[in-house]
Amino acid sequence: MAQSILSEPSVKDMLHVASLAHTAVVGIGGLSQDATIVKEEKLTLREMTYIRSQNGAGDILGQFYNTNGDLLELSHHNRLIGTPLTILRSMKHVIGVAGGTQKIDAIYGALKGKFIHTLITDEETALSLLRKEGDS
Repeated sequence: MAQSILSEPSVKDMLHVASLAHTAVVGIGGLSQDATIVKEEKLTLREMTYIRSQNGAGDILGQFYNTNGDLLELSHHNRLIGTPLTILRSMKHVIGVAGGTQKIDAIYGALKGKFIHTLITDEETALSLLRKEGDS
């Protein structure tokens, strides 16, 4: 279904315009059972458990990655209609917004994967990220 929608001219045009953007602001999602993507029923708890079993750390735009910033190979990604993280990586400035220590691995993976250039977060999360980087 996603592939047929992606072949629609208006959708193609919109994705092309998105690929020309220089700046983006994105949220960084965690993998807890309280995650927005689960609460909004865009992903089942069972799918989230599977993603965790594949060493998933977090998501941006519904695309999941591990703490090294490597994209996971998931069938879920084939159902998405939106800007791929490969395009996000090519943008000049991507601002990630996330807070809370439950999202440390998600934020860390986003930084390691170079999906974001700037992070807006709270002090406790920032300090935890610095400690995590110091430990690696």
